[in-house]
Amino acid sequence: MKLLLALVLTIILLAVLPPASAQEVPRGILTPENGSQLIELIRLGRGATDRVAYSPDGGTIAVLSSVGVWLYPADTLNTPTEPPFIVTTDDPGGLAYMPDGGLLAISVGQKVELWNPATLELAASFDAGRTASSLAFSPDGMLLAVNLGSSGVLLWDMVAGVAKATISGSIQGDAELVFSPDGTLLAGSTTDYKVHLWRATDGTEAAVISGHTRYVYDFVFSPDTSVLVTASYDESVRLWDVASGAELGALAGTDAQRVRGAFALAASPDGNTLVSGHNDGLIVVWDVNAKAPGRVFGLGAGDVRDLAFNADGSQLVSVSTLPSLTLWDFAAGTEIASAVGHTPVMTAIAFSPDSAQLAVGGYDETLSAVGYGVDAGTAHGAGNCFRTVDERA
Repeated sequence: MKLLLALVLTIILLAVLPPASAQEVPRGILTPENGSQLIELIRLGRGATDRVAYSPDGGTIAVLSSVGVWLYPADTLNTPTEPPFIVTTDDPGGLAYMPDGGLLAISVGQKVELWNPATLELAASFDAGRTASSLAFSPDGMLLAVNLGSSGVLLWDMVAGVAKATISGSIQGDAELVFSPDGTLLAGSTTDYKVHLWRATDGTEAAVISGHTRYVYDFVFSPDTSVLVTASYDESVRLWDVASGAELGALAGTDAQRVRGAFALAASPDGNTLVSGHNDGLIVVWDVNAKAPGRVFGLGAGDVRDLAFNADGSQLVSVSTLPSLTLWDFAAGTEIASAVGHTPVMTAIAFSPDSAQLAVGGYDETLSAVGYGVDAGTAHGAGNCFRTVDERA
């Protein structure tokens, strides 16, 4: 209530105060007569971001938001134009690229839709029974695993267009599903903190792994499928022998470097580097042999919910609960660019002191700015979804 009252008082004061008289570029007062001349200064996107995925060739970053999926070119993030956008008919839940990049699977409502990312056309869809937050293709693209939470896991035959198997159980709905590199196993977790390995051929259970004490969110297999790495909210990243289910080691923080709940994992394309995403916006690069954090970087705020390397491993993309989408120079651990919005429901609005700009606050606590006139449009450019690090205040 105090924030709302302050906002109302600010708007009233701005309405009665005269505009600033000294400006380098004179700007008029916004009136009903010139309102049609409004030009957007900074576009922060639409919809709260939730998941992100690189295309197999590393050229596109697909960002799932509450209103659809944005397809950002990875090499030109600071483009002044709006990137391609897939409009969904309902709130999307999860997404996954087919290994050859030809299709993008998106969970929408109770269906899974298969989109052509090049033409932005819907190629096919099937009924999954409920919204899925996690989708995963097998390495050969023949199977699509759909996480249905308490309804289990659906294995969809992409060639025949039918359900190949249904895995029953109380599956953790917000956790990832991950196929092994050889395509023989599917890893997932249940609400009792256990990790399950299912056979991709028929969905039968191959192994059950116990050891985590909180929810397990993500998985990474070693290139030879012999080791499984898991990330959990119990503040540990653990390594398991796939054949025996035995724990090989646990990666946890040190007294000098506290590492809290782990939500996401990613392995570099060459399989030599492991990174994890945590609370407080931290990204940890692990020294697997020493079982300790090698180096740590990040935004220092929000929970890192997803991570992905580009094709050559030089860049890492992260998405967090801020919400934000950030592209990193992996070797340096420095931020290259960031999506600063995807603003959901608007909650506040106020004029600048000179009445030439209008600030719009979103539910995710970000701001959009709009203005009018030729000078404003020239200075900032319309429709800019990204700002570089140097430009961000």
